[in-house]
Amino acid sequence: MATRKLKYTNACSQYMKLAIMMTKRTKIILMHLGIWAIYWCVELLKLSFAFNNVFIERNLLTEIIINLLSGTAFFYALILFVFPPKADRIQVFQLLWRLALAWLVCMALRRCGILLMAEWIDFKSPVVTNLKFFFVSGFDLFTRFGIYAALIWFFRRQGELQKQMLQKKLEEEKLKHELLETKHAVLKAQINPHFLFNILNFIHSKAISADDHVIDKTVLLLSDILRHSLQDHKSDHPVLVNDELLHIKKLNELNSLRFNGKYYFNIIDEGAAYQNKIPALILLTFFENAMKYGIFNDPQYPVVLHVKQSPDLLEIDMKNKIDNTTSTNKKERHAIGKRYINNILDKFYKNNCILEYHNDGVFYIVNLKIIKE
Repeated sequence: MATRKLKYTNACSQYMKLAIMMTKRTKIILMHLGIWAIYWCVELLKLSFAFNNVFIERNLLTEIIINLLSGTAFFYALILFVFPPKADRIQVFQLLWRLALAWLVCMALRRCGILLMAEWIDFKSPVVTNLKFFFVSGFDLFTRFGIYAALIWFFRRQGELQKQMLQKKLEEEKLKHELLETKHAVLKAQINPHFLFNILNFIHSKAISADDHVIDKTVLLLSDILRHSLQDHKSDHPVLVNDELLHIKKLNELNSLRFNGKYYFNIIDEGAAYQNKIPALILLTFFENAMKYGIFNDPQYPVVLHVKQSPDLLEIDMKNKIDNTTSTNKKERHAIGKRYINNILDKFYKNNCILEYHNDGVFYIVNLKIIKE
């Protein structure tokens, strides 16, 4: 019963969306028809006043209708097929050959219409016999309707660009809000750190007294990790890759103690002598994502962090087996982390870095290449 009700609700929702879409299209079509009807009437009235005659002569009326039909066809050919849709990048060569093709096709249609009218109703006009006059009048006609189409396309494009800019600004504001929330959470965690370190020192002294090496080592690692986390990492200044790796190695060691050895995370560090730098929290975000969304207790498929430093290139690879039981909330937080990394990399490196994500259903791989200028 519940399944049938859900299917009925989904079907109603789809019909409502279709009805709304059809209503919008109908309004757009009616608006276009109304505008063209007004334009055609204005053109006919202009000619009737020009010739001081309410009833336009048949040959002239035929030519006007053919011109209006040809011009309208050229207008929509430009809007639908020639000009790039929405705010896409303008490709000059593609635009020119499409414009030439649309002009030739519409010119051919106009010529066919004129010849058919000459055959059926004995239409007589210079455009029938004088090809030079036909091409000159056609060029003037299509130029006029082309200007109309270009103006409409230009204002539509500007509106779309403004919409995209607004959307980007909203996304940036959302990201800033998320970062402020994160900073607020960090500040909350930093409340009275001296008290926290005093407690850890107390636990450390008790562990030494009890001769418990595991607790002793755990407390020392935790103290180092907290000290690193409480440092003021400014987003405007990159940090040494080696320092970030040292922090992750300590996290690794702590996790190994925490999970009693059933923790498999390999770190491959090449070229540490080059002392490259990276924006703060990039490596740590990769590490935390692998811990949250990956499987790290399978000895056959350990999580692998491979960092390769060289004078001209910094390459980071993170590979982990996918945990398909990850909740939706975690996936949303993962998307926030990816947006943060993309924004930070764009801020520091622009086009000098390549960040790729690969998901084959079994493994999740992150590859980051930073090219040094």
